Amino acid sequence: MLVTPLYAAVFALIYVYLSIRVYKLTNQNGICPVGEEKSKIAAEIAKHQSFSEFVVLGLILFFFLEISGGPQVLVHVAAIALGVGRLMTSCSSCQESATKKYEKLGPALSYTSIVAVSFGILYFRYF
Repeated sequence: MLVTPLYAAVFALIYVYLSIRVYKLTNQNGICPVGEEKSKIAAEIAKHQSFSEFVVLGLILFFFLEISGGPQVLVHVAAIALGVGRLMTSCSSCQESATKKYEKLGPALSYTSIVAVSFGILYFRYF
């Protein structure tokens, strides 16, 4: 029996929990994670880093879900949700324009995708 999917799913849930705590804290205090005092390149680096972290984690989890016998439709829906969520987050980070409305929807899609796939792995692999 493979145990790596178990650890990947549990660690992903912890990652999402910690990310949500940081997200809430920055919003409650009105802090922009990339900072208005930071340069434009620093903001772009932060967006790239956030995208990279989520996408790599997502791809690993999608693979584990597939080898665990999870339905491919769940993998497709979760992958699309993660991609759209990350793009929305990248486009809306600390802007005062029309893209600001995506500020909460982007992270919500990303977190939901990771959580759904993590629970899918646990369900299809271990129950």
